[in-house]
Amino acid sequence: MAKATVSKNGVQSFVNACVFARAIYVHYRWMFAPHFELASVPNDILKATAPVLAGDLNKALVEYIIICVCRLTDRGAKNLAVPFFAVNCGFSDSRTAARFKALSGGILDFRKLVQPTRDKLGAHLDRQAHAAGSPLGAASFALWDQFWLDLQAFTAILSEHFLGSRVLICVADGSDAPALLRAVHDGRLRAGS
Repeated sequence: MAKATVSKNGVQSFVNACVFARAIYVHYRWMFAPHFELASVPNDILKATAPVLAGDLNKALVEYIIICVCRLTDRGAKNLAVPFFAVNCGFSDSRTAARFKALSGGILDFRKLVQPTRDKLGAHLDRQAHAAGSPLGAASFALWDQFWLDLQAFTAILSEHFLGSRVLICVADGSDAPALLRAVHDGRLRAGS
């Protein structure tokens, strides 16, 4: 079977999707993850101020991040995703090819952790999973961090080869979530809450 053509536009679209997914993850981490907060402003300030909104946002962001990860790692010849590029990018340098293959393997292993959540609760509301009430696809923040680092290395190789420069998706955290948390915190202080 002949390899599909990898286009510059396809690579750019995939890299852009990776950058966006990472940005959403970083917003989530700032707003809701324990031990990922400003020393002067706890990230549970949203929960303390607007618990229903905070809970809904937390759930929506988690579901969306998992859907993004699964979209970026979906199998199928028509999908601009890790498996497509892993199969169809021919690198003449054997070290680069081996690194690219190893990275795609690690990325797809991570997908196996979160795909049950996408399948049972993100894309569908599976009756058995809902009735069981136990979390699916739980991954530690360390595993999430490794996934993003692997995806960054994968997209850096891909973008350098097809776009002419390395694109890094995990650069400075660029989220303005800390500003929002600080504004909510300062507003609560002024209001005497």
